[in-house]
Amino acid sequence: MQQAIARHRAHGRPVICTEWMARLQGSRWDTDLPLLRQEKVGCYCWGLVNGRTQAQFPWWSKRGAPEPVVWFHDLLRCDGSPYNPAEIAVLRQVTGTQTNAD
Repeated sequence: MQQAIARHRAHGRPVICTEWMARLQGSRWDTDLPLLRQEKVGCYCWGLVNGRTQAQFPWWSKRGAPEPVVWFHDLLRCDGSPYNPAEIAVLRQVTGTQTNAD
């Protein structure tokens, strides 16, 4: 990730990362998100809640495949519960946000 940021920064333009979360490709919230913030790189994760886009499946997944043990993009299941509460904690820490329940 750091090498990619450096390559894009060489153009002297702002850097926005539009697709960075792919767990099966080595992406991790606890390493990548703090790095993106430190480097002041804008980013978004398009797989937020499991649903219509089926972002829990990897790109190469075949239609009808069972849900993978390690999900691909999503943070939350369709009922709103996190796949991994530790990832939500990282997101809250890096963004400095809290919920009323906290």
